[in-house]
Amino acid sequence: MGHKVDKNWKISTMCVHGAGGYDKATGSVGKPIYQTSTFAFESARAGAEIFLGEREGYVYTRISNPTQEAFEKEMAFLEGGEAALAFGSG
Repeated sequence: MGHKVDKNWKISTMCVHGAGGYDKATGSVGKPIYQTSTFAFESARAGAEIFLGEREGYVYTRISNPTQEAFEKEMAFLEGGEAALAFGSG
């Protein structure tokens, strides 16, 4: 988590503060929305390693993407959990 949570915070305060953190390159506290469905790889081998979980990265948005990971981090923060998992229902 980006900062320590006061035990007396209400959900509305937690929503305003979020899990914390900001983009160090831009200073933005808002998270970008990645609308791509596929990602490019340095090579076929690199793509295979990412797909197999041997290397960090993204292969296909239905599996994972930066927007989904940011959402999962925020939901875990709001629910007081260690992690969260988001997925499409349809």
